[in-house]
Parts: sequence; structure tokens; C-alpha cells
Amino acid sequence: MRDVEKPLWHVGKEEWTVHSGWILPEWSEIFDEKGLIKFLEIANGEGIEVRGSALQAIGVDTEFEKEWEEIAEYEERIEMEKLAKEVEGVSLEQN
Repeated sequence: MRDVEKPLWHVGKEEWTVHSGWILPEWSEIFDEKGLIKFLEIANGEGIEVRGSALQAIGVDTEFEKEWEEIAEYEERIEMEKLAKEVEGVSLEQN
């Protein structure tokens, strides 16, 4: 689940977006990622081995959010660079 590619440039919307390959876990209200981790801690304490695809879901939401944060930071950096160039251009014209 974590072998996802880098963010993509969405041509039609002219914006960055997360890669479409993400498969997000579908947690329920009564059993979410924290519940799974607690369950695993209890099982481990009792010597019970837990296996299955649900284990792969741990951390996926966090990684997905990180990708969105990286996109936002990148877009902000690009915007700041554009503004700096505009300010620099105005400054040069005034001299």
C-alpha cells in the first residue's frame, strides 16, 4: 500500500494532486487505526500472533496526509518564488 508514486500535476485543473494509486483504509467508527494498534498491543502481550492485510493499513492515512502537506508546501514555495521575482522586477524598474 505504501508503494505509491509521487504527486501528479493535474493538467485540467492546473494543480498538484496526490497520485491516484492510493488505497486508503476504510476504518469504522468503532474500530479505527488506533483501535487496531491497541488490539495488536493486547494480542502481543498475550503472545498471540496477528496476521492479515489490515496490518498494512497502519500508517497509510498519515502517509497520505504527508503527501498533501508536501504538495501544499511545494505550491507555497513556488508562489513565494514568483512573488520574489515580481518584487525584484519592480525594484529593478524603479532604479
